[in-house]
Amino acid sequence: MTLPTTFRKEGERTIASYNFIEIATGAGIMTLYAGWTVDTKTLLSNQFASNEIMSAASMGVSANAIRLDHDYDILITKPLTIEGKMIITAGIGVSRSGSSNSGYFIFKFRKWDGSSETDIAENQSSTHNNNSASGYTYSTFATDITIPRTHFKIGETLRLTIELWGAGGASPSYVAYGHDPQNRTTGWDTTGVNPSRLTAFIPVRIQL
Repeated sequence: MTLPTTFRKEGERTIASYNFIEIATGAGIMTLYAGWTVDTKTLLSNQFASNEIMSAASMGVSANAIRLDHDYDILITKPLTIEGKMIITAGIGVSRSGSSNSGYFIFKFRKWDGSSETDIAENQSSTHNNNSASGYTYSTFATDITIPRTHFKIGETLRLTIELWGAGGASPSYVAYGHDPQNRTTGWDTTGVNPSRLTAFIPVRIQL
């Protein structure tokens, strides 16, 4: 006996499930990892192996200034509303050569529509100071950004801009940050205490 083939009826949807906190708050968390491919700097939900584990910039002897400015993007393929407290965890390294050096992040949450960029919210991280050690020392910071209710349409791009700032008291001196979703340590903090993974926890409104 041949069994009939059952096809999903038009209009049927996948049943979504939510935990208690998501139901109580009407919000979930979208976790994205920043990393590099051969052509792009991207945000993905998968812990892929980044082409580069970290980025560094020379500071020399100079006052506090922006050293690196990187945009990480993800294309939105379904309507999305973001609102609430976004948290970014990121590792920073500062090298010292005879004098005190420091570094910090400025994170910017933006929307890109293919032709123009819209600034939505930003915040500055804590500051890492290297006052004693020769070579690199590291810190891992959690930085919060309060996102107003922001709607993304299909085809728009969510953009996380990472500005790395630093001040050098002697030459050579460098400031660096990690961006490897797989959290590898080659060329980074080999103790493994400070991860090379850069993670964004983004608050997403849920339609219950």
